[in-house]
Amino acid sequence: MKDALDHLLIQLYETGPLEYIAFGCSILYLVFATRKSNLCWYFALAASLIFVYLYIGAKLYFDSVLQLFYAFMAVVGWISWRKGQRDEKPFQFYGWQKHVLLNIGSVIFALILGYLSDRFTDQAYPYVDALIFSFSIMATFLTTERVPSTWIYFIIIDLVAIPVYWNRELELTAVLSLIMAVMAVFAYASWRKLMHAHA
Repeated sequence: MKDALDHLLIQLYETGPLEYIAFGCSILYLVFATRKSNLCWYFALAASLIFVYLYIGAKLYFDSVLQLFYAFMAVVGWISWRKGQRDEKPFQFYGWQKHVLLNIGSVIFALILGYLSDRFTDQAYPYVDALIFSFSIMATFLTTERVPSTWIYFIIIDLVAIPVYWNRELELTAVLSLIMAVMAVFAYASWRKLMHAHA
């Protein structure tokens, strides 16, 4: 345990400024998003664009594409909130049949992407990163539909991503994934409570 902590401290000391900026922007995004402030989208956009660069350097190309998607969603979110649409959509419940279909589709998509990237690129962890990418897209769709179980997917995604980022020398990003997983637990509980309150 002590060796792991010592390694983390050394790596944090050696971490470049861009990763610290991306980490800070991600935390500020969460802070402003929980307050429903439109400022959150500026920090989301900045963090995503920095992570595009960082993930390319770590040969995590699917994560880079995912961050481009998040950057686009930050612009969409900013426009949507400016129009006052942040509270209009009701919560939805997806039965197990829908979740099974979504999971099967996500796994098949990830396997195809993983095979292609393993065959034709120097992608690190091709199948694991493809799974993170595929399920993140699916979970983001569920978020836009305000399905509370989206946060369960994000918890799993963030936990799976931790060793990937750690092994690619993105230790601060691994710490961020752990923070995001913990926050997703609280977000799930909050959405469940709100859904039952509006039932």
